[in-house]
Amino acid sequence: MEDGDRFCPECGGPRQGITCPKCGTLNFRSFCRKCNAPLDELAAEEMNRAQKDPVFIRMVQLAQQMAKLEERIIQAAKSEGQSQREEPVADFSQAAELTEEEKKLMAQYKQMMEQLGIPPVETPVAKPAEQAATPRTRQKLEVGGSQEELEALRAEYSRNLQEMNELMSQLIPDPGCAPQIQRNYYSARKLPVITTVVHRERVAWVCNLCGCHHSQPSECADPSLGGTWIYNDVVETTKKYV
Repeated sequence: MEDGDRFCPECGGPRQGITCPKCGTLNFRSFCRKCNAPLDELAAEEMNRAQKDPVFIRMVQLAQQMAKLEERIIQAAKSEGQSQREEPVADFSQAAELTEEEKKLMAQYKQMMEQLGIPPVETPVAKPAEQAATPRTRQKLEVGGSQEELEALRAEYSRNLQEMNELMSQLIPDPGCAPQIQRNYYSARKLPVITTVVHRERVAWVCNLCGCHHSQPSECADPSLGGTWIYNDVVETTKKYV
């Protein structure tokens, strides 16, 4: 750009940048670097094309199917673990049913639906270790819980994952397009990845003296008698685009 230019002669972006109307982030390209919102007419047009792209639409459908399969795999694995015990068992919500690579891809595919305004299928959130160790009684199996069914679910999930990877390889812009158009193509098809972390937060301390709730043990008349902390689960969610 020349010193007197107010707009880029290539992409039309203003010299001072564009402030995202959704999150307030200052940007110098067509999509917000924080929330991926389209910031100009070209970006909005590319986002509309992405939502009509048959390859991308199929990827969204697969993401929905895989989210449901993941939930069924978790339930089946949990039920399979319960069926092998006679006594009350611990919560298996943190059992490793999928590989780390599959979990990472699943997180990307599930959040892709959010970008298109499609509610994702929620899967159980892993609980802290203190709660995971709490015994509980058996529950009726929702998906049979047999090893054969669990393997069938995993096989179906793997087939969907393979198709998803093949579709992703087809998302390639026209190599003859200008660089800003190619950037818009990929930005419109970015995957929003949401990371959820659950931690425990102290709410009150219940003393053994009279069962009163205190913010600290020192507030009790006789803290030497001991007491118990009450906790709440706090869910922290972070979102980024990859």
